[in-house]
Amino acid sequence: ESFTGNVPFTGDYIDIRNQHVLKPLPKHPAIPKPFMPVLEKACAKDPGKRHQSAPELKEDVLQVMRRL
Repeated sequence: ESFTGNVPFTGDYIDIRNQHVLKPLPKHPAIPKPFMPVLEKACAKDPGKRHQSAPELKEDVLQVMRRL
């Protein structure tokens, strides 16, 4: 929501909860494709697959920006 201004999932409370648990992060045309892997890692369902620190997230973002 912070990146696009839209919630990633819609529906009633139960539907939204289930989607957050079961579905992958939906693609959004407002997010440039090179940033999707960084965003997907940041929002991974498994905490062990997420960035483990803010500096790690920052480095991933900077790597993408260097390639643009």
